[in-house]
Amino acid sequence: MRVASLLIVWGLATPLAAGATEEAPHPCARVSAPAERLACYDKAFPLPGEVVAADAQQAQAGFGLTRGHGRKVTGGGGGIAQVAPDRIESRVVSVAHGGGGQRRFELDNGQVWMQADANSNGHVRSGDVVQLRNGALGSYQLRTPSGVMVRVRRVR
Repeated sequence: MRVASLLIVWGLATPLAAGATEEAPHPCARVSAPAERLACYDKAFPLPGEVVAADAQQAQAGFGLTRGHGRKVTGGGGGIAQVAPDRIESRVVSVAHGGGGQRRFELDNGQVWMQADANSNGHVRSGDVVQLRNGALGSYQLRTPSGVMVRVRRVR
């Protein structure tokens, strides 16, 4: 009985002692309205701009390299998650025709894409601005300036 009483007293005293040694909470913790509290924390701990810009550039550079596109979450600055882009735009540097009627598109951002199937009517020339977007089931599509969609896969 005596041991049980000591355990109860010790169990109640431990949290009180721990609370006495803690520092005062951040001033934003005292703000009761959720939106105002969030604004206070955002003001107290701003995101460094170069980190957010680097994350956006990294997400665009990695577009097409992984499956599960559009759902892939990248780490953002300050612990904020950002969803990878579902489309990018770029200018075509060169178009090479390969075997089987497939074309290889080199873009000004350094990416190289290969046409996935041989039957496409979309005309693409050097200098054209194209849009690459997520397709169904992990595929990708290149949208030509005339609006024709060409299934592609990223090579480099």
